[in-house]
Amino acid sequence: MSRLLDHYETTEDFESALDAAESNARTTREEEFLVGLRDKYEEYADRMFLSDAQHSWLERLADE
Repeated sequence: MSRLLDHYETTEDFESALDAAESNARTTREEEFLVGLRDKYEEYADRMFLSDAQHSWLERLADE
């Protein structure tokens, strides 16, 4: 597990990816994943941890 800013240069970059992914979410599982990420981000901000798998899934959803 890595800190959020190990994956993104700024918190704004993460927020943009999260916003795009939320717009592209099609399944309940995707929506629940993104709600969980947003909740953790609201609680921990740039101190949040994000695994490589979570980062990969977020980026795939954001790029759809």
